[in-house]
Amino acid sequence: MSDQVACFTLEWLAYHARHQGLTGAVILDRSRPGDRPDFDAALAEGVAALDADLRVTVLRAHHPLGKPNLPPEAHPFCAPAAPGKDRMEIPPAAPWTAPIGALHCFEIMRERFLHEARAIANLQVHDLVVDDGEGTIFDRAVAARGGLIQLVGHTCYPWRVRNDAPIRFADHHRCEMGGLH
Repeated sequence: MSDQVACFTLEWLAYHARHQGLTGAVILDRSRPGDRPDFDAALAEGVAALDADLRVTVLRAHHPLGKPNLPPEAHPFCAPAAPGKDRMEIPPAAPWTAPIGALHCFEIMRERFLHEARAIANLQVHDLVVDDGEGTIFDRAVAARGGLIQLVGHTCYPWRVRNDAPIRFADHHRCEMGGLH
């Protein structure tokens, strides 16, 4: 697959389809318009090749949705427990890649695209929900009183990217979602 981001996204979708019973996803692509010209075709090709009945919708905004005064989300300044954060020089603002500030987007997406869904999880493409043998997060949400469960994430930091190998989840972070109630 020519588009690295599409490949990464496809791996994430396949993982959750296999381990959590994911049947659909609405992905909010917050990149600048035109930054990823091959993404849609590469993702569509990859989803069609999956051994899963998966429906994927990609949405984009014509304006940045990040907090206007923060640096890119990937910068250590935006990591909650980054060592030395109090001594960091704050990088320039990057509203296209800063942590999302337009949280109302999630409610609009839920109403517009997911109103008939059996259950919904709000995840980022770098979040992995670990199969703990206790049932899928979707089954747990349906069974929960009030239909809501809490996902508790653990931030994981990279060790290294393997030489001459494609970037994969385990090279960057291993996020375990636990504490489902």
